[in-house]
Amino acid sequence: MFSTSSRIALIAAIAMPGAALAQAGDNQVEEIVVTAQRREQNLQDVPVTVSAVTGQSLERAGITDTRQLTQMLPALVFSRANSSFQPYIRGVGTRNANVGDESNVSVYIDGVYQPIMSSLGFDLMNVQRVEVLRGPQGTLFGRNSTGGLINVITTDPTEELSGKILLRGGNFGEFSVQGYAASRIVDGLRGEISYSRSGDKGFIKDLVRGGHAGDRDSELIRGKLLLEPTDNFRAALTASFVDITDGSSVNNQPLNGNTIARTFTPTPLYGAKPWESALERTLVVSSRQKALDFQARFKLDGFNVETTTAYQK
Repeated sequence: MFSTSSRIALIAAIAMPGAALAQAGDNQVEEIVVTAQRREQNLQDVPVTVSAVTGQSLERAGITDTRQLTQMLPALVFSRANSSFQPYIRGVGTRNANVGDESNVSVYIDGVYQPIMSSLGFDLMNVQRVEVLRGPQGTLFGRNSTGGLINVITTDPTEELSGKILLRGGNFGEFSVQGYAASRIVDGLRGEISYSRSGDKGFIKDLVRGGHAGDRDSELIRGKLLLEPTDNFRAALTASFVDITDGSSVNNQPLNGNTIARTFTPTPLYGAKPWESALERTLVVSSRQKALDFQARFKLDGFNVETTTAYQK
């Protein structure tokens, strides 16, 4: 749908935060800092096969969720079976879609592992960058990284009051609303709140009830508190809520009309053409996730002490 959908976008900025990346001139290469080796490094200095794209580039390309990353990141494919999102890197992934299965390509948000496959198709809201590492990466990232991993890094709250609103619209009732606001709360403590909602009215022709089936609705709320009283200490507390309702993946039709229904007399109604569905009941997949994570880093002479604690339901 996304390849044929026409869109109109409107962006309103409250204030622009300080530039984190240098402007790329005629003789200057834009510096991208990645954490491919569990520490911040310049992308050009990392001896790992990694692709990285900044949040600004994603915004300019109109990419709003993880499934659309395939448009910008080479060797990455995001397929789906019912409620399970299945990322592949260089053809390595899994077709499993049962309850309890985990992907062979790890997905991280700010260094926190996302184990549930139904939660991998989330909106990319207020993202600083996305890193894709070709696998295997089990040495640094442990299990389920045979194919590699996708690391989504969100932005940090800014010192000054800043914010942005992004509106998009397209055919089939497609819409997207994204916004965030960030500011300093007290000295050494900053906060940020983000909200995103997107969806459409479905693009699969419903032969039973008329109109279209397979409507989608996705909502994301995220809040972050960042404590940096000194240059040597940093602590971040992040809470998020994701609610996804999607009927596009379960409103199926037989491939090339290959169904036993063709042998019945009279012939029952079925979806004979692509993007047609003749289901007796409207099917939908629903996923809801609540997450809370705490990360702290204390810099010492020659090494850092870091901790990550996360809770997901």
